[in-house]
Amino acid sequence: MPTWPISLPQVLLVDGYAESPPNTMLRTEMDAGPAKMRQRYTAAPRPISGAVILDSKAQLNTFDAFFVTELKGGTLTFTWEDRDAVTRTYAFTATPAYEFLEPDMIRVVMTLEIRP
Repeated sequence: MPTWPISLPQVLLVDGYAESPPNTMLRTEMDAGPAKMRQRYTAAPRPISGAVILDSKAQLNTFDAFFVTELKGGTLTFTWEDRDAVTRTYAFTATPAYEFLEPDMIRVVMTLEIRP
């Protein structure tokens, strides 16, 4: 399984970081009265969105090769340490966006999920 490249930033920026618990709830509306709810799964992906700042075109080329080639356009999972320094399995849920802040400073915005 591919691993997040060591030459790239190892943590997501606090600015723009969002995480939520896994959605394991199944809600069924009734004809009358309150909806019924139950847990559908015991484990589900944990959605995360955030960004990293790349400080060179070489880092952008590394990230692009990682996403396009190693992850086959984001279709494969990869390992990366989470905010608690635990190695987890991640997957992209959308194509990342590149925002050029300066000629050699690029913000990469990503939507990911931690796989159970």
